[in-house]
Amino acid sequence: MKKDIKESDLYEPVKKLLEENGFEVQAEVKGCDIAAKKGDELVIVELKKNFNLKLVYQVLDRKTLSENVYAAIPRPKSFKDKNTKNMQKLLEKLKVGLIVVSADSEFKRAEEIFAPGESAARKNSKKRKIVDKEIQERKMSVNTGGVGGTQIMTAYRERAVALACIMERVDNITTNMLKQIYGDNKAAVMARANFYGWFKKIERGVYALSEEGRDYLAKNENNEVVKFYRKEAEKYNV
Repeated sequence: MKKDIKESDLYEPVKKLLEENGFEVQAEVKGCDIAAKKGDELVIVELKKNFNLKLVYQVLDRKTLSENVYAAIPRPKSFKDKNTKNMQKLLEKLKVGLIVVSADSEFKRAEEIFAPGESAARKNSKKRKIVDKEIQERKMSVNTGGVGGTQIMTAYRERAVALACIMERVDNITTNMLKQIYGDNKAAVMARANFYGWFKKIERGVYALSEEGRDYLAKNENNEVVKFYRKEAEKYNV
């Protein structure tokens, strides 16, 4: 029986293809299934089990961020049938590239069929900067593209985990100490904002890890992000 292919099955082969071409790859970046950077070059890939109208809308929207936008789908049985030919013609007309993945084979492999081209789409520089910033501020690549309904490890959440791991080692910590550790005021602002409920204010300028924060770290002790930042926290003299 043929395996039911999921969008997430396409992620690792596409990631490997991009990494082999020198790109740093992140999944689930501001709505994009895959966003990859090499220098100033940004490549965006949208993963879909089937070629459909939703995919067309998505890639058209991504063209406002970068010229280098791809649709990635399971490899068609034949590139000669009418539907596949029409799909390729439409993508080429939209200046969108195509990647196909042999997702139901033992050795999953992604292949670029054709590259994207330059389009007349008006670029959204503000949104592009947001995507670039999110990629730049992530230290780890732990998300899987094409997986819905899961917790995304954003740059903000990753920094919050790092801060929680530092606070786990002390009874309390001052905002001045946080500034010394990070070299800026971002951690202090994060502690005050307490978006996830992981921190608590002891007094003005002094914070500690809340019970919710301790519970999160305990429940996720085998998570690679928590393990990484617990080890990183050992480097700080607090």
